[in-house]
Amino acid sequence: MTTRPRIDQPNQAIGLPVAEQEQHRRRERSKKPNSTSPTMSTITRTIRNLWRVGIKDAFHQMNYIGDTKAGVLVGTDRFGNKYFENNEELPLRTRWIDYKVHDFDAAQIEPGWHAWMSYTVDKPPTQDSLLAYQRRVWEDTDAKTIPNYTQTRGAYKPYNTVKSKITMWEPTAVERK
Repeated sequence: MTTRPRIDQPNQAIGLPVAEQEQHRRRERSKKPNSTSPTMSTITRTIRNLWRVGIKDAFHQMNYIGDTKAGVLVGTDRFGNKYFENNEELPLRTRWIDYKVHDFDAAQIEPGWHAWMSYTVDKPPTQDSLLAYQRRVWEDTDAKTIPNYTQTRGAYKPYNTVKSKITMWEPTAVERK
């Protein structure tokens, strides 16, 4: 038997006999994905969630998040956003938001809820008093967010009031003789 290194397939050891490499490839090709796996997003999962949440909420979810999800309402923040959790969903997709205003912006999420949504903390602000919103003395009494003005006319554009240290090259054309 001769050995031949395979650089193009990183999961195989370099220097395996050719016959063993062929057997390994055949075994890998014959493996079929497990159709009962909970990590697969299937039509049956969508129908099951449609049954759990109802037609109205499923249509609402399909319009705004592009998927149907059924879960437990964990809490609501002061802006009216609803936070849900379902640990049976795909990993890192177990928590989601139903925004009150559907002009999605990260500024619409409070810091405590943002930490919970990004899996930084395990307990939501409704269960952890350190993450719960507490109004500062300098804040307004009404709940409002400052929108993100990036890529709009309202975006911050710095300007310089100091004379530039570099001068631009100004071409001068000499008349021909």
